Amino acid sequence: MKLFVYLQLFQLFEFKSLFMLVEFTVGNFLSFKEPQTFSMEGTKAMTNHEGQEDELENIFYSPKQTKLLKSSIFYGANNSGKSNLIKALEFFKKFILGSYNEQKPDEEIAGIVPFMLSEETEKMPSFFEMVFVIEHTQFRYGFELDREKVNQEWLYAFEKGAKRETKLFYKNRRK
Repeated sequence: MKLFVYLQLFQLFEFKSLFMLVEFTVGNFLSFKEPQTFSMEGTKAMTNHEGQEDELENIFYSPKQTKLLKSSIFYGANNSGKSNLIKALEFFKKFILGSYNEQKPDEEIAGIVPFMLSEETEKMPSFFEMVFVIEHTQFRYGFELDREKVNQEWLYAFEKGAKRETKLFYKNRRK
């Protein structure tokens, strides 16, 4: 099961240029009430010590000079959210590849299932954000949406050597 989940995670995105996942955050979706983040960031303990050369081959540096793992795996007890993380990634991918563009104005957004074990979250928007690197630029793209509309959407970029992120766009559609 662990290997299957690992392979599924990296087969979700099929980019032709260099693509590296930094982190993915999801909130108020399926079993995730509060935002939860899957991160590929390496720990500060990952330093260049003699005899660790094999371990350091698994490190990639982002444009922000953050240590990132080239591979990772997540595991946990049954019903701890592993499959729902994959479902959240699949929703994210389908949503950005066009399903929202094909939606009719009065139609519900397919696939949005907020955390249902709390009355306070039923009507609140779901949250999705991915930080990723394509070639030498780190991007942060995300959106908040409910079953009727996208409430917010944003895209930021961080070029190698820059001091801070650049806002490429931010849309706030809350009414």
